[in-house]
Amino acid sequence: MARLLPNRNTVAVNEAIASQEHLEPGDTMTLPTPEGPVAFKVAVVNVDYSSDSGSILMDMYTYRKYWKEFLADSFSIRVTSKEKVAAVRDEIVKRFGGDRQLFVLPAKEFKNEIKKVIDQGFAVNRAINVITMLIACLGIIVTLLASVLERTREIGILRSIGMLRRQVSQVVVVESMLLGVIGGLLGVCAGMFIGWMSLEGFLKSDYGASMEYHIDLWSILWALGLSTVLAALAGVYPARRAAKTNIVEALSYE
Repeated sequence: MARLLPNRNTVAVNEAIASQEHLEPGDTMTLPTPEGPVAFKVAVVNVDYSSDSGSILMDMYTYRKYWKEFLADSFSIRVTSKEKVAAVRDEIVKRFGGDRQLFVLPAKEFKNEIKKVIDQGFAVNRAINVITMLIACLGIIVTLLASVLERTREIGILRSIGMLRRQVSQVVVVESMLLGVIGGLLGVCAGMFIGWMSLEGFLKSDYGASMEYHIDLWSILWALGLSTVLAALAGVYPARRAAKTNIVEALSYE
């Protein structure tokens, strides 16, 4: 197979790709060749990040026929057994690596390197997320303590008519969980909007590339569950303070 990259061939190829963004299998795409424009039928359209301007994958014989090029800058070799990968790599380096200065890397190692770089990038985001959650928990604690203080007289009245300490604690914890659910929903909406802006706005305008925008439902549910649990834990201390309210002092509180 041959990969036709616009930045390696001609500006005309780049313009041809840019002018035909919304292609479907079965459509016809006209590309400039040394012998003039030639129409090619599109077999498959898939998401690919090897080039920010897009790329065209075609049969090697077709490429040589119309572009008259017989050189290659990369090869993809598939091995029948994973146990032979190291041996095949060593043999390639032994035969051709010296005079051609080849860089041979198995797909698994390449994926691991990419994954390592991505994980390093997300490590900072994880640290920011932890700090953000701690600040949010402190905010909930302060908010509920202030709410309990403002409703001291109401809590005293409820306790005087028979409300149990356990029930007072449950009310405060449920209130804390509702704050967590509302905050989680607002965070999910803001996150989806910022993610869409990052992909369709900043990435496309700054780098001329775009990625497929995907919303993971399980990640959203996990985030909502986490925000609810953390909010419930943050509400434990204010709930205990509310449950320990002295009825006489609460009724006389102004």
